Amino acid sequence: AGFRVGFNSLGAFASVNHLHIHGYYLQYELEVEWAPTEPLSAEIDWDRHRLNHHMAKANQEEIGIKRDEVETDVSKPRKKWEKSQTNQCKPQLKQDVLLHRVHFLSRHHTRGLVLYTDGTDVKQTAETIYKITNLFIKKCLAHNLFVTRGCPLGAEAEDQGSRDGVRVLLWPRKSCFGVKEESAFNVALCELAGHLPIKNSEDYFSLDEGKVLEIIQKYLLPDEQFCQLRTEIIGVLKD
Repeated sequence: AGFRVGFNSLGAFASVNHLHIHGYYLQYELEVEWAPTEPLSAEIDWDRHRLNHHMAKANQEEIGIKRDEVETDVSKPRKKWEKSQTNQCKPQLKQDVLLHRVHFLSRHHTRGLVLYTDGTDVKQTAETIYKITNLFIKKCLAHNLFVTRGCPLGAEAEDQGSRDGVRVLLWPRKSCFGVKEESAFNVALCELAGHLPIKNSEDYFSLDEGKVLEIIQKYLLPDEQFCQLRTEIIGVLKD
């Protein structure tokens, strides 16, 4: 149950021989496996995403992840968030043309795209992923992919408690070439999914949640670009 698969494209911290997938075992549950989602046409509350980020940064000592809590943290009650109706982004498209297969992480700092399959629609899911990633390639847009056990999609996904299906997460992101700038970790498939392999002991013991979010935010697409991309994805899936 702990097996995960992922892919880093060029510009998304891929290795030199980037045409391969990564597979590994991780015996911990990740937030992206149960995080609530909304259909691609739903409104995004950017204020809520920024609030989560700034709260973590401003209250590092209070809400930072303690090293001795790492192994027990996955069993703690998951937070519920109230929705705000301010500063939102919504593609100007009719609801009846949206394909419900693709969602986005509505209450997560990475805003990843999410697909789900219970095993009965694997071919359709794969075709949808192909259409989206093909769009990314045509636009020279770096992206990371992560495949894991997970809950069905929806606003109340975190309450379902079932990880019997498979979630596929896609993160379009800013490209990064040349020398890797971050000393603690590179923002690739593992890090966007919530698993942080730290490069050295100094950063491991000094990092807190606020700093982690600050690093990850630098590699996410700007709000306007993400909104425009969602509209383009919907257009591709309609064809």
